[in-house]
Amino acid sequence: MIEPFTGDQRFLMGWDPVWRGKSREYEQICRIKVDPHSPPSVRGVAPVKNQNAFFDAFDIKDGDKMFLAPAKRVTVW
Repeated sequence: MIEPFTGDQRFLMGWDPVWRGKSREYEQICRIKVDPHSPPSVRGVAPVKNQNAFFDAFDIKDGDKMFLAPAKRVTVW
């Protein structure tokens, strides 16, 4: 899996498997009601979609499925 990906791409691709999860719809509904954390489906993708490095590493442009306009990306500082 190392080739043909860059170090940045491998790092970003490694984020999702750590946080994602799969559960039945009933379990998802129960967790959303009691768990203060975002659902696993969001925790796997949302953090990287708000990083400019993600778009640079994978050359994601407007019109691509994973594109998020810079004005809609969350920034902390």
